[in-house]
Amino acid sequence: MNIILSFLISFTTCVQLDFDWVSFSMVKRSTTHGMVSRIDARVFYKPSGKMVTHFISPIDMYVLNNSLGNVEIFNTKENTVVKSLDNRMGSRNTTFYYFLFGSSEDLGLSEAGFSLRESRIEDMMLVTEYTPPAAMGGLEKVELVSNGDHPVFMGYLDKDGKYLKKTYYYDYRMVRGVDFPMSITEIDFQKNDSTITKTTFSDFRFNVPEDQEFADFKTPNTATLLE
Repeated sequence: MNIILSFLISFTTCVQLDFDWVSFSMVKRSTTHGMVSRIDARVFYKPSGKMVTHFISPIDMYVLNNSLGNVEIFNTKENTVVKSLDNRMGSRNTTFYYFLFGSSEDLGLSEAGFSLRESRIEDMMLVTEYTPPAAMGGLEKVELVSNGDHPVFMGYLDKDGKYLKKTYYYDYRMVRGVDFPMSITEIDFQKNDSTITKTTFSDFRFNVPEDQEFADFKTPNTATLLE
């Protein structure tokens, strides 16, 4: 369950909301302690904020969430559902939302309460530093590097200037009039090891009729609610 939640928690031009739903495929590959895992999913999103993520493997399940962070996790095999409320799980706290809907300039840091600390130009790149709203697991600052309108790197640093996490955005392609990073690589540093995660996006489809059933998906009334 934790890997599913982290998958969801893990986007300068604003797009007109001229579609009723969009769907795309996501593949997430993680390597830690020599072990490799993979998650395949299809995401369906409505501009109203409703998001349905159909996890295809390694387990078949649906995760429904909205902009407020209301979450339902439906296990199709067991016909069970878990419900929760978590602001971090809001459908607008996602990479694809930041890019498609116009918040890629700071990747949602301002909305999350981070304050601008410093901006400078290094090697023709814009480097912007942000201060977190409060102590967050030893986080001292966040560093965002942009190449023109394209964020290419985000780093989370502690008080000693060591990186807690690095994120790279690349393989930009045009989607609905904006450049979108089709690949994102994250490196989470631990004391004795690090976790490397690569997420790729593909097959963006807008208003495709056969996707509407999934975009409108609701947890069956027969599902057993788990506490």
